Amino acid sequence: MANDTAYMIADTVLHNLSPMLHLMDHVADTAQEAVEDTRKAADHLYRTGEETRDELQKGLETAKDDLLKTMGDIKDSISKLTEAAAAANSTGGAPA
Repeated sequence: MANDTAYMIADTVLHNLSPMLHLMDHVADTAQEAVEDTRKAADHLYRTGEETRDELQKGLETAKDDLLKTMGDIKDSISKLTEAAAAANSTGGAPA
């Protein structure tokens, strides 16, 4: 009789705990999904940041190359003007 009573009490306790355990399992699944979604979002933001950084770096490199080329062209033009001015001064007239 004592065994039957113990089994009935245990059965009642387990029966009452079952909905709570089911709810806790659902909460754990929901939390895991939230963590996975957060990880995906963070990864997406990181990759977007990398792509943006790469594009900015590429643009800066292009701008730097353009500026160096322009500076070289200006230097060449100034050298030609200096040579023309020197030739004009040595001949006493304007260059042909």
